[in-house]
Amino acid sequence: MTLQFVTNAAVLSLFYEIMKELPEKYQDERSRVAVLKYLIEQGYKISVIKTDRTPDQIARDAVKHYGKVGYFKISGDENETK
Repeated sequence: MTLQFVTNAAVLSLFYEIMKELPEKYQDERSRVAVLKYLIEQGYKISVIKTDRTPDQIARDAVKHYGKVGYFKISGDENETK
């Protein structure tokens, strides 16, 4: 199962600022989801979609419908942008 979070650039920027301030031991998927849930609770507009599709499938489908999209894939301690 994949959780897909859809939001705007301003909320995404805030998300990354919060993540940057967390200690390295909290730079995992569980913490990222917790921060996103916190932002939702604070009233930020974030759509959450649960799917059986892989993140790569989701990104390919989004490109078909919307053109260029941002897709951030966490790979070790590097961020790989597609």
